[in-house]
Amino acid sequence: MGITIHYRGRLQDPAALPLLVQEVQLACGELGWPCQVVDRRIVGVAERVSYAHDPESDELHETVETAPVDDHWRGVVVQPPDCETLWLTFTREGQLVKYEPSWRERDKPGHYQVQECLAIKTQFSSPDVHIAVCSLLRVVERYAVEWEVEDEGGYWESGDREKLARRIERLYAALKMLASKEGRRKLAELLGEEDMEWEVEIGKRVRVSRPLWWDDWGVNAEEN
Repeated sequence: MGITIHYRGRLQDPAALPLLVQEVQLACGELGWPCQVVDRRIVGVAERVSYAHDPESDELHETVETAPVDDHWRGVVVQPPDCETLWLTFTREGQLVKYEPSWRERDKPGHYQVQECLAIKTQFSSPDVHIAVCSLLRVVERYAVEWEVEDEGGYWESGDREKLARRIERLYAALKMLASKEGRRKLAELLGEEDMEWEVEIGKRVRVSRPLWWDDWGVNAEEN
């Protein structure tokens, strides 16, 4: 739960990626945000996970498809303050993608989970950080086709900082209420449930994704 920016798409011309990376690096330098260039060959087995809702059982069914992968993974990874990691990384063909170790086969190097619909949660940063993340996504937009961004804060579509700030404040207040036992009891009564137990993320430390695992994960090499 929290304000998140979802994004997906591909580059119009993969050959222009070095220019995109350079622009993002310059922008990060002005913002004072750390960033890291990605230029790796990914070889092994790739998993793609999809979900489908069964209306009869009201259950979510998971499907995992696997296929061999031999890719040149390039781009830049940005770490905004108090925020999740922003991955601006692409396949050889220019598709936005994130490769992670497969959690199902975590003990088997060379097994990857592939994500092409990426997201960054900004709830626990600030409106200014959220806006700056949107500005970096605008940089990518100039190089991309089929570029889709869904901003739960509403800033990407409206450019309205005050609207974004109000939405963050309202959601933070809701999270604060749900963090209390009394708040959860009232919500359970409203929904007709006996009890509601879950982890509320308010005050939770943001885990920084450090894109260094590939150094000893599978067959990886520079590719010219």
